[in-house]
Amino acid sequence: MSENGILFSRTIPSRLEAIESLADEIESWAEVNGVQQKLINSVNLMLDEVISNIVKYGYKHQPTGQIELRVELVGKTIEAIVRDYGPPFNLLEASDPDVSRSLDARTPGGLGIYLIRQLADEIVYRRDGQANEVILRKSAS
Repeated sequence: MSENGILFSRTIPSRLEAIESLADEIESWAEVNGVQQKLINSVNLMLDEVISNIVKYGYKHQPTGQIELRVELVGKTIEAIVRDYGPPFNLLEASDPDVSRSLDARTPGGLGIYLIRQLADEIVYRRDGQANEVILRKSAS
């Protein structure tokens, strides 16, 4: 995105408890910068899912891992970049769950990535050296 955007940047430990305070910080940043509530709710939900997956599956709940986050607002579009140093994982290659089946008949897992795909306008994954990088873009409707 453009360098003229309004930036929010944090590095957090790979702990699930860090997600709630991060969401509060992003919410405050968004409010100060006039971001629509609906847009920031979608972005926070996507970030919650991505970061939760990194903590649980990438770092396997090891609190020594670091997760870097950069959120930029340009016009009415938010771009969020999430970077971690866990094993390679491309969420774009994950299979969608069969949402037509009842909850009892489904295999657990996969709904978070499915939700991210439904909410994001664009998702990009890249492996940069030892890092996974997920880029999420969402525009106000």
